Amino acid sequence: MICDNRIMIFGDSILKGVVLDREQKYRVGSGLELEQLGAEHGLRIENHSRFGCTCGKGVAMLERLLAQFTALYQQAIARLRALDIRPVLITLPPVCAGRYFRWITRSGLNAGAILRWLGDVEAIYRYQERYSRTLETLARDSGCLCVDLRGALLQNRQLEPYYCDDGIHPNEAGQQVLHRAVEGLLDSLPARPAMGQAAG
Repeated sequence: MICDNRIMIFGDSILKGVVLDREQKYRVGSGLELEQLGAEHGLRIENHSRFGCTCGKGVAMLERLLAQFTALYQQAIARLRALDIRPVLITLPPVCAGRYFRWITRSGLNAGAILRWLGDVEAIYRYQERYSRTLETLARDSGCLCVDLRGALLQNRQLEPYYCDDGIHPNEAGQQVLHRAVEGLLDSLPARPAMGQAAG
């Protein structure tokens, strides 16, 4: 969301820049660099994203039904606008369903039982896609700016080179794609002097 020359980001570990390293440990990568990107555009970016932070945790700080998901976002948009803050919605980066499925079943979970419940592995992708499409619709219907992180990643013919082993976190190459998508939004905003430079 945008307030004066400040952008506050509330999201999960993807927007925090978390990657899965070679030792299978999560750490903050160096590909997003959102604060630096903001400074280049005369904006102060505050990244309040946290590992495991969903919309439900973000509005009350979403993992419920789609209708509740929509209602929460509508409430958040209305509340921010009432405070004269300009909300910006962000589509969900796609899930590498096969890689994610292998990751969550790697420690002995019954993959066959999970697969019977899902129907097929790609159900993971389709279910998450519904939430992302809902965000696109919300942005359009409410007149909010929208950063299409999903579209930016889907422009690539293959997703896996841009993802960590868990299939949900973009790696540093993926973060650079997201960086360029955010930069595209900032470039579309009225020009501001870079942070530390006097306005001319």
